[in-house]
Amino acid sequence: MFSVYILYSEKHDKYYVGQTDDLERRLLQCYAPCSITYIRLEC
Repeated sequence: MFSVYILYSEKHDKYYVGQTDDLERRLLQCYAPCSITYIRLEC
């Protein structure tokens, strides 16, 4: 199952939209070692 995600950069004040089949891995790639908070929405 693919997930669509929106990431926000406080540093740049911008949003980034993407998709992945492994949301946890993708977020770790973007934000390691920062803390990660996300909400899974299913339709």
